[in-house]
Amino acid sequence: MSISSANKKGRGRPPVGATPINVRFPPAELEALDAYIATQQEGEVTRPAVIRSIIRTFLADR
Repeated sequence: MSISSANKKGRGRPPVGATPINVRFPPAELEALDAYIATQQEGEVTRPAVIRSIIRTFLADR
Protein backbone atom coordinates (compact mmCIF):
# COMPACT_ATOMS: atom_id res chain seq x y z
CA MET A 1 0.00 0.00 0.00
CA SER A 2 1.51 3.36 -1.00
CA ILE A 3 1.14 6.60 0.87
CA SER A 4 -0.44 9.38 -1.12
CA SER A 5 1.26 12.77 -0.99
CA ALA A 6 -2.14 14.23 -0.03
CA ASN A 7 -1.96 12.35 3.30
CA LYS A 8 1.60 13.36 4.21
CA LYS A 9 2.22 16.04 6.78
CA GLY A 10 4.52 18.93 5.91
CA ARG A 11 7.85 19.24 7.64
CA GLY A 12 8.70 21.96 10.13
CA ARG A 13 6.54 24.40 11.99
CA PRO A 14 3.24 25.44 10.45
CA PRO A 15 3.07 29.00 9.09
CA VAL A 16 1.75 31.55 11.57
CA GLY A 17 1.79 34.72 9.49
CA ALA A 18 4.59 36.37 11.46
CA THR A 19 8.19 37.32 10.78
CA PRO A 20 10.81 36.05 13.23
CA ILE A 21 13.43 38.51 14.45
CA ASN A 22 16.59 37.89 16.43
CA VAL A 23 17.38 40.41 19.16
CA ARG A 24 20.38 40.32 21.48
CA PHE A 25 20.00 41.62 25.03
CA PRO A 26 22.84 42.65 27.33
CA PRO A 27 22.91 40.51 30.51
CA ALA A 28 21.55 43.29 32.74
CA GLU A 29 18.53 43.89 30.50
CA LEU A 30 17.82 40.17 30.22
CA GLU A 31 18.00 39.83 34.02
CA ALA A 32 15.54 42.71 34.39
CA LEU A 33 13.19 41.09 31.86
CA ASP A 34 13.38 37.74 33.64
CA ALA A 35 12.79 39.44 37.02
CA TYR A 36 9.66 41.08 35.63
CA ILE A 37 8.44 37.74 34.24
CA ALA A 38 8.97 36.14 37.67
CA THR A 39 6.56 38.66 39.23
CA GLN A 40 3.72 37.78 36.87
CA GLN A 41 0.88 35.65 38.23
CA GLU A 42 -0.59 34.51 34.90
CA GLY A 43 0.06 30.98 33.64
CA GLU A 44 3.21 30.64 31.58
CA VAL A 45 4.56 34.09 30.66
CA THR A 46 7.33 33.79 28.09
CA ARG A 47 10.02 36.24 27.06
CA PRO A 48 8.59 36.62 23.54
CA ALA A 49 5.08 37.27 24.91
CA VAL A 50 6.34 39.96 27.30
CA ILE A 51 8.46 41.62 24.61
CA ARG A 52 5.47 41.69 22.22
CA SER A 53 3.33 43.20 24.99
CA ILE A 54 5.92 45.91 25.72
CA ILE A 55 6.14 46.79 22.02
CA ARG A 56 2.33 46.94 21.66
CA THR A 57 2.11 49.26 24.68
CA PHE A 58 4.91 51.47 23.37
CA LEU A 59 3.34 51.77 19.92
CA ALA A 60 -0.15 52.42 21.31
CA ASP A 61 1.20 55.42 23.25
CA ARG A 62 2.51 57.07 20.07
